[in-house]
Amino acid sequence: MEFGFSNRAFCFTGALTDLKRSVAQREVRARGGLTLDRINERLDYLVVGSKGSPGWKHGSYGRKIESARDFRNRVGRPRIVSESEFMSALAACPVANSGDIDAKVVVVTYKFQTGDPPTVDGAALEGALRVAQSSGAHVTVKALPILFYRDVFEEDDDSDAHIVVEIRIVRQVALSFDTALWIDGVERSLEQVEGVDGSASWFERAEGSADYVRLLAEVPQTLRVPGL
Repeated sequence: MEFGFSNRAFCFTGALTDLKRSVAQREVRARGGLTLDRINERLDYLVVGSKGSPGWKHGSYGRKIESARDFRNRVGRPRIVSESEFMSALAACPVANSGDIDAKVVVVTYKFQTGDPPTVDGAALEGALRVAQSSGAHVTVKALPILFYRDVFEEDDDSDAHIVVEIRIVRQVALSFDTALWIDGVERSLEQVEGVDGSASWFERAEGSADYVRLLAEVPQTLRVPGL
């Protein structure tokens, strides 16, 4: 995951669903980053909140996003990232001197697409996520229009889907835990749900795991996307 905090400038736009903006800004500063209120040539990352605007479906993204896209086209920065990617990066880039290491966190992101109307069995998906949650995992689900992913995040996609669904599953486990075996089970469980056919990415981190788990206590869990 190519994502850095030290001496990098961050700006936030839109409503965050995981953390209060003040908390997100604090986490950036704790990792040696800077926070800005406006888009300018110094900005490295624009983090886009997951609570989307109705205009996103029609290509209207708001002043900060449009300004960031203009700078990106002219000078190659900032990078525009989703709230989900930002949250995963907090785990991948822990705060320095974050305490003893006696456990690790595993961060799994599973992404799939669906049409309009959705073809996913929402109840079955919720059931699969409840199973993951029952193992002690922290689960969140988000969905954004695929047009937004293409235009703003520059995702290379030419499918006829309408919605991108992102599932993030985070679990704190013992250092000896067989991560690959567990993730294989998670993928199999999700892909047994009608309409779910995506891909998973994951990483594990021991350093800073306790701090990240404490941060997740402030993040509301979600198991279902409205409309699925």
